[in-house]
Amino acid sequence: MKTFLIKYKQGENSSVIDDRIRNSGPYYALSECEFLVSSQFNTARELYDDIVKDDFKTLSIFIVAVDPTVDSGYWGVSRNDLWAWLSDRSKNK
Repeated sequence: MKTFLIKYKQGENSSVIDDRIRNSGPYYALSECEFLVSSQFNTARELYDDIVKDDFKTLSIFIVAVDPTVDSGYWGVSRNDLWAWLSDRSKNK
């Protein structure tokens, strides 16, 4: 599974978008409208198409693949459960 960072602009349909993101695979909510998702999709475009479908084509959304398996591929200060979530992804190479 690949890991993606998803960020989108909050709006009236945020709960629908959140549900679609959560249904894309194991996820970690960084904050409102920001998620890390492990997904079966190979590209950010495939994941984008699955999230926006035909009804949110104008949604302001950013999706980028991240690789937690790369040594020092992520760094920072955050909650312990974030580091555990990323560590679990790095073990699933």
